[in-house]
Amino acid sequence: MKRFLLYLVAWLVAWLSLQAHVVVINDSVQTTVEQIVATGLPLVLVETVDAVEPTCDYVSAPPGAWGMSITNATKVPGRLCIYKGDTILAYDSGEYDGRSHGMTIKLRGNTSAYRDKKPYKIKLETSDDLLMRDDPDCYERDWLLVTDDQLKALSGFMLGQVLGMQWTPAFRYVNLVINDNYRGVYMLIESIKRNPYSRIDVSRSGMLCEADAYWWNADVYIKSRLDAHYGYTFKYPSDEGLSEADLNYFRDYLGAFEASLSQDNYEQYIDVTSFARWCLAQDILGAWDSGGTNRYYSRYDREQDTPLVMPCLWDFDSNEMNYSNWSRCHVEHFSRLFNNPNQTFRLEYIKQWFRVLPTLRQQMKQLFTDFRYSNQYRGMYNSVLMNNHRWGTTISFMLAVSNRDKWYDNRLPILQKLIDSLRLSCDVNIDGSVDVADVNTAINCMLGQNAPDVIPAACDVNQDDAVDVTDVNFIIDAMLGR
Repeated sequence: MKRFLLYLVAWLVAWLSLQAHVVVINDSVQTTVEQIVATGLPLVLVETVDAVEPTCDYVSAPPGAWGMSITNATKVPGRLCIYKGDTILAYDSGEYDGRSHGMTIKLRGNTSAYRDKKPYKIKLETSDDLLMRDDPDCYERDWLLVTDDQLKALSGFMLGQVLGMQWTPAFRYVNLVINDNYRGVYMLIESIKRNPYSRIDVSRSGMLCEADAYWWNADVYIKSRLDAHYGYTFKYPSDEGLSEADLNYFRDYLGAFEASLSQDNYEQYIDVTSFARWCLAQDILGAWDSGGTNRYYSRYDREQDTPLVMPCLWDFDSNEMNYSNWSRCHVEHFSRLFNNPNQTFRLEYIKQWFRVLPTLRQQMKQLFTDFRYSNQYRGMYNSVLMNNHRWGTTISFMLAVSNRDKWYDNRLPILQKLIDSLRLSCDVNIDGSVDVADVNTAINCMLGQNAPDVIPAACDVNQDDAVDVTDVNFIIDAMLGR
């Protein structure tokens, strides 16, 4: 009984402190921690030592390079707490001691760091899972707080799951307060990092790098031999962990990889399926930016037959800006593969499209519907007025979900026509030719005798949502040149 009373008193004191904890939204609007928690979104509360704000210097690219970025981003120590639902305190890093308690926060990003609503990187002193999944494999020190007011990242990560990307980061929308100053609705998300258990699976001898338009702002990089505007920067090994021997090895390997893209031996260097899925995602999303749409590559180890993988999608700011054409990444970065005399990549890209085509729209619509009925969405809906007061915006998460959903209705028919231009009509087994094998494939599909590699959507030559004798006749006519 005594223990219960002590707990009750402690709970009451904490609850009263939340009600009294004033948070500034703007010059004329204030709220409390308790009211923010009541929205239903988790609250990430950051208190830095002496209320110091993270700062940075802004820099532009040198001649011959692209972009704007930041440098000298200060790592500010402090404490991070997460308040969640009916739990008064779900996570507490503790006061910063530089050893096992606390965290540091700094500004991150390139052009995104120029916006009023800044992105941040959190580094915990002790690994933990800020998404609270009750799984020690998810413990990490590095976490990100990024903006997603138009929910383009939500749409992109959903698509990554549908396409079967190797890794899609886990995330949760939260309200963010720093030093009693409300910063708005953010996405709390896993960073791109080597972690064989919960992030990107790379061995200690492996590599995780980015084809980076902002290489000029990195301490360590390898210049691209294909395009002077790009270089490779490293997530793993870290800059400090890269020896001169490592750099020489990766420089030679990446140079050979780049050279192979114009030769017929690229299959020795790349995981064709992951490359095809990544490019297809950019085309589905209509990405405009070829420089800021991050191309990450992982290589599990240094064995000769271990390929480069494109493990994940990242950075969706320029999505839905390319309505009627290929994404710029398709044209600028993948043209060598599409035009290569070795058709493997082009055919795999077409196969990946036809594999997802029958259910893609339905799956995405269901994911958006599920999100609309989620606690996260309700919390965002309840928080949007505070977010708009803070930043002087008029965003609507309801409209953002609707717009992201409608994109697929408009884009997929256009992309179907573009992809049709890549393939031989009636090549239903997608091997680059039309012959008896295609006739047999269509007949087996019509009879329901599908082998694992048969793609029904490709067998539906006349696109009437059925595979029947008419499709078979079309194939026979194409084979005979009629």
